[in-house]
Amino acid sequence: MKKKQLQEEIKQLEIYISMWRDWDNHIMESGGIVRVLGRFEELREYLISNNIYSSDDSNDPINKCFEHSSPANFSSIGGELFYMEFGQHYSAAYTSLNRKLATMKQRLKNINTLDDEPIAGIENQDDHINIIIRLIERFPIIARQLRDRREGRPTLEIEDEYDVQDLLHALLKLYFDDIRPEEWTPSYAGSSARMDFFLKDEELVIEVKKTSKGLSGKEIGKQLIVDIAQYKQYPNCKVLFCFIDDPENRIGNPIGLENDLSRPDEEFNVIVIVSPK
Repeated sequence: MKKKQLQEEIKQLEIYISMWRDWDNHIMESGGIVRVLGRFEELREYLISNNIYSSDDSNDPINKCFEHSSPANFSSIGGELFYMEFGQHYSAAYTSLNRKLATMKQRLKNINTLDDEPIAGIENQDDHINIIIRLIERFPIIARQLRDRREGRPTLEIEDEYDVQDLLHALLKLYFDDIRPEEWTPSYAGSSARMDFFLKDEELVIEVKKTSKGLSGKEIGKQLIVDIAQYKQYPNCKVLFCFIDDPENRIGNPIGLENDLSRPDEEFNVIVIVSPK
């Protein structure tokens, strides 16, 4: 996603969140309930169209809030009960929206401002992050170019997770010197994790996943939840990249998966990227 587009989406979401926050200032006015719920439907359509929220996830707090915010529901159960029930779901949904907004702002911070220019020198942690984001986002193009060799010469076919790791390792060598593949983390909850790539000097770990017939986005999400908890206990990991290679577009809502699992934090920054989208 280009920087300007993401800036516009953040600006629009901030407007909707502001409206959401102020709903109780207007809902008690004459006809206020209809106006407020009408804006919620507008917000719902915006979130779905921009892949910020999926109506298919019944456990999403935003979805639960929308389910209970219809004018018909208001008419059927009465005002007082509606406010009590809706208010409960509203609070959880408001928290979820702000978390998604924070993730989008972190993505904006991490986007290389030189989108269409070669990457300059590496000076700080943000530079390291920007480089890896660029490599991951360009990974499908590089893999496709490798398949198109002259005179039918043999090449690297990206068929499984190990192939993804091999190519990514070669690309990382362009910018980083000390890359440690398959480093083990200390034991956590009775088990240890094997890191795909550990950049010691940068205190950065890269975890690679690849979708397949037997490994859906849902299963990968479950795996990453466990991985994130494990890496959080590792003192030498300040940034965790989770790269999900999805060449066949098996993940129905990649932006939603990224938003749900990414955790912008100065102490432990989790960045999830699905590529291609």
